[in-house]
Amino acid sequence: MTTSKKERNAIVTKTESEGVKPRELNKHQQDHIDGKIDVYKPIEAYVEEWVHVADEEGNFIAAYPKEGTRKRQDLPSLAEQWRRSFAERKR
Repeated sequence: MTTSKKERNAIVTKTESEGVKPRELNKHQQDHIDGKIDVYKPIEAYVEEWVHVADEEGNFIAAYPKEGTRKRQDLPSLAEQWRRSFAERKR
């Protein structure tokens, strides 16, 4: 189910006089309403393999990324993460 931007904004901006009790928006929701971010856009993220260096006793010395292993692996949008979180809590 997808709704247009106009419909989504109407849903979160209804007032008590329209039969909807207002609720506090979190920072990301308010930024979305203000047009600063798009909560429906996937979040750009990258993964890469790391090399861990330890001494003979196994104590950590350093870590650095392996060259050529970085690849893009986007995270779900904030809206999708909220949907999944709500579904988990609802169970």
